Amino acid sequence: MRRQLVLILIAMLLSLFIYAGYRSHNTLINIFLASIFSDGAYQWFRDSIQDIWAIPAIVKYNLPEGLWVFAMVIAGRNLRIHLGKMQIRCVWLVVIFASVLECFQWFGFTKGTFDWLDLLMVVLFWAIGWVIPMNNLPQASFFPISKRGICFILIFISVYFAHLTS
Repeated sequence: MRRQLVLILIAMLLSLFIYAGYRSHNTLINIFLASIFSDGAYQWFRDSIQDIWAIPAIVKYNLPEGLWVFAMVIAGRNLRIHLGKMQIRCVWLVVIFASVLECFQWFGFTKGTFDWLDLLMVVLFWAIGWVIPMNNLPQASFFPISKRGICFILIFISVYFAHLTS
């Protein structure tokens, strides 16, 4: 699990860095960060990061979605939800969840902008997460909650913090 945790942390911290330094002030995570630090310190951080590293739009707007999809795939590998006799592999929930979020944006049910490139990132990073060899990763059940199940849930929660408030 150590290798999986390192990959998850790298992906999520990189995504957090992109959101904190480059994305809208109106995301929940940026509102939260601004409330922790003084307005001047937080704005200084953002200005400094943007002055040092100019990043292309694909990194700013599309990569974070791919990164959390990747992290969820790593956390959800061989993780199953048992519903009676039916088993749902959590790794499939990731691509379904991400695709549904994009469709909700398209139809205006949620804030944000539908982007085909986001869907491409979802599929690409889902595939990358799926093909990375994970030796000795046993099958696990989601309930009772396992360590990987908790990790999977925490990543879902972090996706909420990327939500736009206005």
